[in-house]
Amino acid sequence: MPSPKGEPPYRNTSSYRIVASDDDSLAYVSRSLLTKKPEISHVYFDGPNRYWIYLHRTSMKEYFDRIAP
Repeated sequence: MPSPKGEPPYRNTSSYRIVASDDDSLAYVSRSLLTKKPEISHVYFDGPNRYWIYLHRTSMKEYFDRIAP
């Protein structure tokens, strides 16, 4: 993700394990960055070039679109 003011891009990586999936979604378990406890997250696919997630503890969605390199 680009950073403001010419700083290096933000990176966030973590290990995860996919625990369920169907044609349009998947669920995975990863460790929370804040609590360090396992948490389940869901990813919903909205076509071949887009997916979205619910932002934890909110009613908002965040969308991600594939872009050309």
